[in-house]
Amino acid sequence: MSKGTLYISGKMRGLKFYNAPKFDYWKKHLENEGWEVISPMDTDRSAGLDPYDFPEDHDWSIEPAGMDMRETAKRDVVKDIINKADAVFMIDGWETSVGALAEYWAARFSKIPIIHETEPNIDPLYWSQVRVAGMYREVNDG
Repeated sequence: MSKGTLYISGKMRGLKFYNAPKFDYWKKHLENEGWEVISPMDTDRSAGLDPYDFPEDHDWSIEPAGMDMRETAKRDVVKDIINKADAVFMIDGWETSVGALAEYWAARFSKIPIIHETEPNIDPLYWSQVRVAGMYREVNDG
């Protein structure tokens, strides 16, 4: 039985292969835990943007040519997180990514549970942390 649909969020730009190895690892791991997983990496691949196909000298700090970031944000935040996700999983390092921050705040605003790879540094006045199966889940206190 599925635990529900989970969206994976994390830093991509600035990391080799746009962090595909970590997204792919967590997708497989979370599917094995019983989640139906939405990975933006898979969505990008479906659109023909597989980071493993880029040249060796590719500049990983910029978005791929032809990627419309406004459309990507609408897809990831509205279609995948707000309309589909029962939870959002944050890969370590997300705090330095504008895209992952947008996804985090969209989930938090929408009261969608957030699960962290490791213990996050969250404002304790608004959120408490509950350790769940080796990961950390935010619980809205107010």
